[in-house]
Amino acid sequence: MNFGALETAFRATTYRIETPDQNFDLRIGGRNAQFARFLEISGCREWGVVTAHNPGGRLAEAPDANEVRNTELEREIRRSGRRFYPTRHCADRGDWPVESGFCVLDASLDALRLLAGRFSQLAFVYGGRDACPRLCRAEETA
Repeated sequence: MNFGALETAFRATTYRIETPDQNFDLRIGGRNAQFARFLEISGCREWGVVTAHNPGGRLAEAPDANEVRNTELEREIRRSGRRFYPTRHCADRGDWPVESGFCVLDASLDALRLLAGRFSQLAFVYGGRDACPRLCRAEETA
């Protein structure tokens, strides 16, 4: 399945960032003032949300496979030394399983694109200090 066919689904999703003190619900194209304040306090200029679930926009045959891939993704983020928080991605219509992932702070657009591509994702969420998430295409690097 290609990016264009799934773009509507990506946009009809809430991306919840779960920090120890507060959760932030983000939507593509919608600024979140509380998250902007969090970014300012954190000194973070750019960030992204990425998952390893359901590569290529196809449901994994074995749900456990998603968690194995996400554990691998977490290891890779830890190795990068970047700060990160867990996320949950919930489709509005409830017709897609909730996906877990990570909000990675201080990660460039290029670094996030490569990371998402390494895990065969079609897209990821990217933003700056304005806390206005945008949907970006990933690049396949596997």
